[in-house]
Amino acid sequence: MLRRSPIPASLAAAALVVLVAPLAGAHYLVAQGAPSVCSSGAGCFDTQLEGHYTNGKVPGVDTDYSFFDTSVDSDNGHSSIDAGWSWTDGDTPPHSNEMTDVIEENVELARIAPGPITVRATLRLAAAVQATNAGAQISGLVSFNGCQVYVSQIIYPGFPTDTDLVGDCGAQSTAAELVVTQTYDGQPPTYPLLRTQLQVDYLSIQKGDTISVQAASDLHFEVSNATTTWDTPTFLTEAPEPGEALLATTALAALACLGRRRSRRAAPGRLTR
Repeated sequence: MLRRSPIPASLAAAALVVLVAPLAGAHYLVAQGAPSVCSSGAGCFDTQLEGHYTNGKVPGVDTDYSFFDTSVDSDNGHSSIDAGWSWTDGDTPPHSNEMTDVIEENVELARIAPGPITVRATLRLAAAVQATNAGAQISGLVSFNGCQVYVSQIIYPGFPTDTDLVGDCGAQSTAAELVVTQTYDGQPPTYPLLRTQLQVDYLSIQKGDTISVQAASDLHFEVSNATTTWDTPTFLTEAPEPGEALLATTALAALACLGRRRSRRAAPGRLTR
């Protein structure tokens, strides 16, 4: 059963709408206040992308900074975001870079034998946050042929994690595993779209705060009684690297630990941006 948190529905809806992909067959990175990162130039059609941005300052050296390292690799379905912000000096907080990794692929399904075709798209998520007082939001989405499952987690270290999980596409999902399962007894849909999204942002920061966020996702696609032809011939042809799987396991353990912690402090006040 999906667990619903007190997070306003408008928050989840906004995250779903903010970054609607303009192009099919695209694999790209988006950062608010920074140009899109595309290793192949305009169009962002390269299957392996990575980007690094800072505000010109260095963690561990400068007292106020913002940075992120992010990557999308549709050959193995892995996406990752490593971000940080610090506000210990100056009059204004660091710029909030809303970072998003997106993978999109259209697919042609060709039935092998009489009978139903079943597809299952699974997005496994992991995230961890280290912060002083401030909070972060991590969200993920998986969609196939328009049926989507979305999760948003708001994490304040020392407080229970608020989770909003929305969507029921033929299979049970959890905050760590989003699943879309569809069965087609008749003609399969024409060139349906598979889409994933991984996104992080900070929600509030006060002078003296620092935030570090790590998030990762891995896409798995299974189909029975059909062959698949993707926009990108190499799509999901490589297994995720062992190191990536270990990172995800470590991040999940850290997130679980954060979720169990309780603080005697008052609950955080109104979120500021």
